[in-house]
Amino acid sequence: MVKLAFLISTLFVFLNANVYDYLLTSNVYSDVKRGIELGADVNGRVRGLTPLYVAVQNNNPEILYLLLKRGAKVNALSNGESALHKAVELRKYPYVKALLEAGANPNLKDDIKGNTPLAYAVVDNDPNMVSLLLRYGADMRVANDEGVSPAQFILANTILPPLETQDSVLALSSSAFRVGSGGVAVTLRNLSDYYVVVNYVSFYINKTLVSDMPVNRVLPPDSTIDSIAILPLPPKSLGLLKIGEDGITNIEYGFDIEYSVGNKPNSLYNTTIKELKLW
Repeated sequence: MVKLAFLISTLFVFLNANVYDYLLTSNVYSDVKRGIELGADVNGRVRGLTPLYVAVQNNNPEILYLLLKRGAKVNALSNGESALHKAVELRKYPYVKALLEAGANPNLKDDIKGNTPLAYAVVDNDPNMVSLLLRYGADMRVANDEGVSPAQFILANTILPPLETQDSVLALSSSAFRVGSGGVAVTLRNLSDYYVVVNYVSFYINKTLVSDMPVNRVLPPDSTIDSIAILPLPPKSLGLLKIGEDGITNIEYGFDIEYSVGNKPNSLYNTTIKELKLW
């Protein structure tokens, strides 16, 4: 009885499409070719999936190329994503190139989180795929449903080197950090023969205050306090950077340490400028 119900259900699916459409989702080339010869719709759907999407999913290049040659729509969505999304996800470079040359839109958003194929490649840390998509017009600035673009994702995961600076009283060294996530740790060393009161630590990106913290710690002469402050770096920090179409951005970052020796206030302020090539 269960078997009969399954057969009826399957038959219902097929009868609501072209009677031969099911052949196009086969993983056998001769089945697909025969289906096309019998009039099956290369853009028909079986269980919601297009034959082109299934060919990519099944890792079958012969069927993929046949369907493209017979006019399969390259931007149709299945399971919320296009065949190009799936090919990028599976790291199938020849499929990706074939789909792009057939007119697949590299900036098409999926219906899952609004990500483009380029976003898939960026998140997957696949530079070769990124380069391929960029050559065919993929845009690093297309944001997903959460407002995050591939460019911002790359930037948010780029590690900036530590900064070291000093004046006659204090020596500062920071940890490496990511812009827009986590935090940056500050270590201070007292170079003087006096007690130094560290009052405030501030961090700047492109001359804009990003994070600050009261400290109120005393450094004895010739002493060091590791991680005297760990400053959080909010996601809004990413908005302070402008990325060119060539993937280059310049970032100026640094610290302002407010301290006093005796009752005399002073500050240690310094920044450094880095050019980043993001892609």
